[in-house]
Amino acid sequence: MGDRRHAGRPLSEHRRRHLPRPRLPVRSRADAEGVHTHADAHVDPRLPLARHTDVVVAGVRQQHQLAVEQARSRQTLVEDGVLLNQRYLGAVGDERGTPARGRDHVFGLQAAVPPASSTGRVRLPCRLAPPLPPGRGPALGWRKQHRRYTWREHTVKPWFVVLFALAAGVCHAEEPLVVEDKFDTYADGSTGSPTWQPLTKEWVVREGVLEAVEPRRTGTITWLPGQVFGEVRVDVRFKILNEGGGVRAPGIVLASQDSTRYYYVHYDSRFSQVILVRVDPGKPWNELKRVPGITIAPEVWHQARFELAGGHLAASLDGKLLAEADDNTYKAGAVGLRAGQGHILFDDLRAEGARGKLEKEWQLMAESVPHDDLDCKILSAAERVVATKGEGYFPVLIKLREGSIAAVVRGGAPHIGIGGRLDFIRSTDGGRSWSAPTVIVDSKWDDRNPAFGQMPDGTIVCAYAEAQTYNEKGEWDTKAGEYIDFYVTSADNGKTWSEKQKLFVGPVRGGSPYGKIVVTEDGTALMSVYGSADPDWTGEPKVPDGATQLVGIVRSRDNGRTWGDFSFVSTRDHNETALLALTSQHLLAAARTYSLGNVELLESLDGGRTWGDAKPVTEKSQHPADLIRLTDGKLQMTYGNRREPLGCSAILSSDSGRTWDYAHRVMVGWTCVSSDCGYPSSVQLDDGTIVTLYYSVGLSDVEGHEFAVAMRYTEAMVKP
Repeated sequence: MGDRRHAGRPLSEHRRRHLPRPRLPVRSRADAEGVHTHADAHVDPRLPLARHTDVVVAGVRQQHQLAVEQARSRQTLVEDGVLLNQRYLGAVGDERGTPARGRDHVFGLQAAVPPASSTGRVRLPCRLAPPLPPGRGPALGWRKQHRRYTWREHTVKPWFVVLFALAAGVCHAEEPLVVEDKFDTYADGSTGSPTWQPLTKEWVVREGVLEAVEPRRTGTITWLPGQVFGEVRVDVRFKILNEGGGVRAPGIVLASQDSTRYYYVHYDSRFSQVILVRVDPGKPWNELKRVPGITIAPEVWHQARFELAGGHLAASLDGKLLAEADDNTYKAGAVGLRAGQGHILFDDLRAEGARGKLEKEWQLMAESVPHDDLDCKILSAAERVVATKGEGYFPVLIKLREGSIAAVVRGGAPHIGIGGRLDFIRSTDGGRSWSAPTVIVDSKWDDRNPAFGQMPDGTIVCAYAEAQTYNEKGEWDTKAGEYIDFYVTSADNGKTWSEKQKLFVGPVRGGSPYGKIVVTEDGTALMSVYGSADPDWTGEPKVPDGATQLVGIVRSRDNGRTWGDFSFVSTRDHNETALLALTSQHLLAAARTYSLGNVELLESLDGGRTWGDAKPVTEKSQHPADLIRLTDGKLQMTYGNRREPLGCSAILSSDSGRTWDYAHRVMVGWTCVSSDCGYPSSVQLDDGTIVTLYYSVGLSDVEGHEFAVAMRYTEAMVKP
């Protein structure tokens, strides 16, 4: 074995004379291509990068070719290296010091070897292949005779072995592809383009460091599409900043065919785990390996490595191999960096490996662009007012006939709690200030899920669900009881309230009313209710076969004193539904779906007796909705945004709800810190100001826990 201190220099006579000549490993085979064998070698942790190592090949001529084939370590402690170069160094003398022509020769291999922290043994397959003489067919080759391999035309019966004293992973005889980026050649504020191709706007270079600066983004990548690697190793340093409440997970991307097909490692600092993931078109999460119990400290630099060799993926952190998986789906592609829900810093990237080839040129596919709202316009010029602190769930806002605005909000308990009650708040200055909450109803049960509206004679109606779903210990238990719906009224603008009365909800059972109570041109009041089908219902209308969840309308024609005349809106997959009456016959319903958690719109042209097919308006986790008609004739839908950024959004329709300008949606609220938020309710004042009231369990910039927040803005702010 060659001495590494003299690697790459011609062999001295003394060194040639004393090189060891071990036996051929038993585990070898021969065919027309040559001798296929392997050797185990110890990894010397003292080796620096890119040093020479001598390889002794016994019994072959100078013209014979040494082919180091695909190889990687089977030991979990070994870090792979990459072959950089090989050359013939000379013949090895026999025991008498005489060079033996055609016998023992030495090849020099220049290789990248592991850092000082690596140690272990590796197994490297190889092939010793002499050239075919002109005119000879493939029958020529090595023969095995009594555990010795001979070339057919040679009289010598040599034996062969290859000794490697290097740690190599994916080895190729050709020059490897190496890309290094210290991010110190870009202007501050640059995205790294065109070298790097970011998926989203928040990738930026600052003071020689590449940053993903948006901790609310679920996942974003910047690719290095100009180079295609086959087997590859990527090393990079990263630092996680203590921002945001997400998983704060740096990542490395390998073998990216395009922006919808690749592997990545997910260093999840929040849940202390490392996950290897394959991304496929239409299926962005295919978990290959999950290793829990891995502490990844924030605010310090870490050294990460992710490599692909022979269908084997391996992820390391700070010199320790943490996760491995085998997958042959993608064999070559671009590399990149990933950030998941975190402000992540990257530096000192090095990608090294074999040159690869893609069937098609790498592309950024439209379907890979995130469908969150982080790039949406926010109403930063809107006026924000905290209407309540310590309560404010499920607000319903209405404009009273005398000019003030009023709302019902839930207090007394969190989202779920037996102490829940319903309170009344009011503003006489267009939402700039709000009265202290006063109690509408507070039973021994959980009073929740209100509907709210003013009748033609000025009576205010508040309907709600009394959740009797708590056991003797006061714990939530659906076996202990069910929801019962009631309503109360006020004849003095919310100062006092009547005793509760049972609300007629037709075939609905265990459900709730929802949203604004709307009044049509003929004075009929319409209230939305939803829930399960009552198995004891025998009246009209009949519940359709196969109905799962019911949404319906109940009506009052006596200023809210009594309610009845139930009709269906939907009998499948909908619950919380907002109503808007364009005329006494033309109604719209914005319904939340169970399955996707988005909002779908239904239309009725006969006063709510029959409804057309539901058409999706928002996307997943964007619910529930509220509808108003603006003074210019446009319709505005506000809805809760239970994905980043958390809060609520608004969109417009210019054709009475047939289409909605979802592409130009705006964020009305964007500082919520929990998905327990939203339920917006809006009114437009006589001066054109729009007021939207929503709730949030926590705000990023206001101390406290529970809020009802009022946003004041104009139509012009919402328009594109």
